[in-house]
Amino acid sequence: MSTAQTRRQFLTATGAAFAGAAVPAALPAAARAARSPRRPPNLVVVMVDDLGLGELGAYGQDVIATPNLDRVAGEGVRFSSFYAGGPVCAPSRCAMLTGLHTGHCTVRENPGTDPESATFRPEDVTFAEVVRAAGYRTGLFGKWGFGPRQPGHHSYPTACGFDEFLGFIGHGDAHEHYPAQLFGDEGRMALPENEGADVTYASDLFLERSLDFVERHRERPFLLLFTPTIPHAPHDVPSLEPYEGQPWPAGSVAHAAQVTRLDDYVGRLVRRLERLGIADDTVVFFASDNGPHEEGGQGHTPAFFDATAGLRGHKRNLYEGGIRAPLIAWSPHRLRPRVERRPWAVWDLFPTLAGLAGAAPPPWLDGRSLEPGLTGRRGGGRGDEDHLYWYRRDGGSSRLANEIDGGRLQQVAEAVRRGRWKAVRFAPGRERYVRGDEWAVELYDLEADPGETTDVAAGHPEVVAGLVALMRASWRELPYERETWTPEGLAVEPPQFLVAGEGRHVDTVFTNHGRAAARAALELRVPAGWAVEALSASEHRAVPPGRSVRTVWRVTPPAGTAPGLDDHRLEASAVTARDRLEATAAVNVVVAPPAGDQYVSDLPFLRERNGFGPVERDRSNGRDGALDGPPIGLAGQRYDKGLGVHAESEVVVFLGGGFRRFASDIGIDDFSANQGDAGSVRFAVFADDRLLHESGVLTKATGPRRVELDVEGADALRLLVTNARGTSKDHASWAGAKLVR
Repeated sequence: MSTAQTRRQFLTATGAAFAGAAVPAALPAAARAARSPRRPPNLVVVMVDDLGLGELGAYGQDVIATPNLDRVAGEGVRFSSFYAGGPVCAPSRCAMLTGLHTGHCTVRENPGTDPESATFRPEDVTFAEVVRAAGYRTGLFGKWGFGPRQPGHHSYPTACGFDEFLGFIGHGDAHEHYPAQLFGDEGRMALPENEGADVTYASDLFLERSLDFVERHRERPFLLLFTPTIPHAPHDVPSLEPYEGQPWPAGSVAHAAQVTRLDDYVGRLVRRLERLGIADDTVVFFASDNGPHEEGGQGHTPAFFDATAGLRGHKRNLYEGGIRAPLIAWSPHRLRPRVERRPWAVWDLFPTLAGLAGAAPPPWLDGRSLEPGLTGRRGGGRGDEDHLYWYRRDGGSSRLANEIDGGRLQQVAEAVRRGRWKAVRFAPGRERYVRGDEWAVELYDLEADPGETTDVAAGHPEVVAGLVALMRASWRELPYERETWTPEGLAVEPPQFLVAGEGRHVDTVFTNHGRAAARAALELRVPAGWAVEALSASEHRAVPPGRSVRTVWRVTPPAGTAPGLDDHRLEASAVTARDRLEATAAVNVVVAPPAGDQYVSDLPFLRERNGFGPVERDRSNGRDGALDGPPIGLAGQRYDKGLGVHAESEVVVFLGGGFRRFASDIGIDDFSANQGDAGSVRFAVFADDRLLHESGVLTKATGPRRVELDVEGADALRLLVTNARGTSKDHASWAGAKLVR
């Protein structure tokens, strides 16, 4: 077999993500027969719970036996600077599944007693969805941890890309190794044998389902996510072998037995792949979700087995011991044995898995493909100017972790690594939005001091300033807008509004998620009587996997179309060589505002919400919006035009891009001010989704304010008033509110 032939086979089987790798020149005959040259690789991800970096022999452990993982690490790629998504489970696993770090992903802290506080949003996309769209069969067996126990809910595993599932739904549910119930594809699965007894060990069951999944789908590409719940507390395990009788604390004996049992799981999984002849067509990743725990009692601590390999901190800390994790990648004849020392993170798994499957990941990911780390290729990945970011707001209790944090475990914390430098900063309490000078910032040189023993912030103020700026830039408040991604590969992208009697652009976008598509013919259907015209090509040829094509249409509702939000639908189709895809989108139809300057109170409301009764238009503060109450007044001045509202309130009007300026006086209306001093509100003005003005707290004592704002080009104006203290005296006015062309 020539070098050129080997490389062609390798690229065909593995995909462009491994383009720079080398493979042995000779393969055993049986392996050559088993391989399918054009088949994309099977993908196996083993994500374990609370395993420390130093608890595997491959990372320096010399007491706990992990022969199977040591073998896999020796035959594959061992990452020495790999990071979890966070120091606790839920945010770390969210980062893994969505490819977003904890400044951008949906779940940023453990849920505590409310499972729905750790729930995926409908717009979230997991790597399972992307890989499944490329033709893979997907399975998850073990810990999920996101959302309510409701099959069909948008946060249930089968709604997040997994064809098959068995495991724990709630985060807190997974703290029991002998549960009385689990959840599966269709819902609840009772385990009556565990009522009052320890019979069925959950992680053993998850392994059996994983092995069965591999067996049943060996003839087609599959993605397996295996998430056993060990070695998480409590220290429950069916057998203490081979450590029974050791003169250790009881918790340490059981913990070691859990780790070795976990190692046996990996060994059985690898041997099954080998027995089925598909090991060469499979890439296996093994990782842990955060550093080692001190929970479970019985005398066990992470220090007993040097579970952090000498690093500072453990679970719940943002120091290296809390977020540095093992990552091992194994694929016979695809990956040469090596150690990868460059920094990578768990959110890099998403684009890596997508690349191996020949699929196109969403464009908004924080992750970078691990391909350079897997193959040893120089370049790619993260350069010295790129960074890794973590956020921590945890309600958990941990004595040792609190001591390591200097008593600040319950305080919000952030960390950034860029190159050799790592900064950790602590807020004064549990809120992130405090002045910058209230944070305590530490700086460590990880090349010289990997154990983070010496804070060098005082000597490098310019480095500190740069890393703190990265922390601020890495955070986005939820919810925020993302581009559209659909597993079907077709999306309709209408503007915010369609105007009756006017033509506006609507886009249809087809993305080839790994399908063989020689062409894609796009079509857009509109309601009867509407006009539609293609402004760009609707027939697209040779759309490679991972690429998108777009057709722009002009859509015109008739002049007499009744206005309404989400009352009309556009329907798109894309016909490819092997599929017909369909997509729909609801649209908002509005009427163009009259010519000339306009008072807001004279325009139709697209949306209206008020804390008490309707929004009161024009001169009156009466309950019915008519002239039946005291007139609008701010600090004794009367107004003939305006909006009277009871906080909380919201008014949205259509501008159509035709106005230049918005002006209004704002404040607590005399209607409330004359009844006392308790009124307290905040005003905000948005043009489309842009915040133009936030008033701060306004009271009778502060008096009214004048607001004049540029709204040029905006389609919609949103006026919001919120309570500052939540009293009944929060009647406020947008007095004289006017739009100028």
